[in-house]
Amino acid sequence: MILVVGATGTVGRKVIEALLANPQVPIRALARGKNDWEASLLPGYRRRGVEVVVGDVRSEALAARAVKDCTAIINCSGLMRALPDADIESVNVDAVRNLINVGEEAGVQRFIQLSCMGATEHATCLYFGCKWDAEDLVRKSKFYWTIFRPSLIFDYESPVLRILDFWIQRMPMQVVVGSGLNRFQPISATDVATCIASSVYDRDTVGKIFELPGPEKIDLQTLLMLVAEKRGKEIRSLRIPSFLGVPLAGLLGKLNPNCPIDANVMKILTSEMMADPKPMLQKFQLGERLTLEACLDETNRIGTRAGGHGGADDGAHDDDEEDEEDENEEDDDALDNDEEDDEEHLSSAAKTKSKASNSAKSTNPTKIARNSAGTGKGSTSAEKKLSDAKAAADNAGKRNRSVAPPSRSVGSKNPRPSKNDNSGAPPRSD
Repeated sequence: MILVVGATGTVGRKVIEALLANPQVPIRALARGKNDWEASLLPGYRRRGVEVVVGDVRSEALAARAVKDCTAIINCSGLMRALPDADIESVNVDAVRNLINVGEEAGVQRFIQLSCMGATEHATCLYFGCKWDAEDLVRKSKFYWTIFRPSLIFDYESPVLRILDFWIQRMPMQVVVGSGLNRFQPISATDVATCIASSVYDRDTVGKIFELPGPEKIDLQTLLMLVAEKRGKEIRSLRIPSFLGVPLAGLLGKLNPNCPIDANVMKILTSEMMADPKPMLQKFQLGERLTLEACLDETNRIGTRAGGHGGADDGAHDDDEEDEEDENEEDDDALDNDEEDDEEHLSSAAKTKSKASNSAKSTNPTKIARNSAGTGKGSTSAEKKLSDAKAAADNAGKRNRSVAPPSRSVGSKNPRPSKNDNSGAPPRSD
């Protein structure tokens, strides 16, 4: 059995999908399950035969229960910025230590660690330093281990896109920290998951570290411009030095707990994440690769479809009006053949009279003459329209009298105002 830790995260859920392609391999998913997104994924995992363990991997007791009867652990958990209930070091280092301790005791043989480019021993960024410490724990363990270091990971629901969207949408100006020339090779979560899943039983990957660059090379300034362009936002750039940008981001994160940008995130985004793609491409079959630009285009299409419900509702209202008009026409036809429908037809006739009356009221010859001043046709046109409106009202009244049943009296009813009646006249009250 394979244990996937962080199974509802950006990469973890893609790893689950890749492993499910081989139904002979039993899978167990470990996730915190603390938000709606995770809660919606876990029942689906169970329906597809994936065992689910919900809890915090930092708990040694929970970790021991999760690794029981497993032969391999894939750790996709990670934290870029501190949360109210979790700090960067405990998730990125302590959790890995727990998994290693209980895994070795339970006889687990394989351990795959998801790290990141930028993980170095002397990193000034806390996130990079913690990832290095976790790598060090894995390298010193008794497992057959493999470590993957991707560049910026993107997906339709990835933290990277949420951070960039926040940066573009909420900032009054496009703030470029530092030179803006530090480069990335953004890689899709699908590509990362493909590499991880295909390495589980591959002996050639044991004891190795693979850097995972994407197909594009893009610097920070160009990245921000691309996101702004795809989101349809024109903003002016403001360049500030790194020694100011990082503390400002830290202050912003403290003032707004919901802000996805803090000092550590800013250090990540102002770092260089580049590598040679040849070792990865020679070892793993990735097929057609998703680019960041294509991902942004797709998220725009998804957003447009999601925002299209208003149009659908408008169409439904139009259909309702058409159905109502069809019903009125059927009532008129039935009245000519059946006297039992007299009362219903009276209501329809009253509606017609009301419309004609409103039309007559709304036809202001003075207004028409004013709008037609200088043409010599204003007065004649106004008189003709007023005459036609009165004739329509008289005809409606005659029709009403001709169909009224002589043997019984029918109480007057207020017609429901038509949706298309724009005269502004309020409905009468009995």
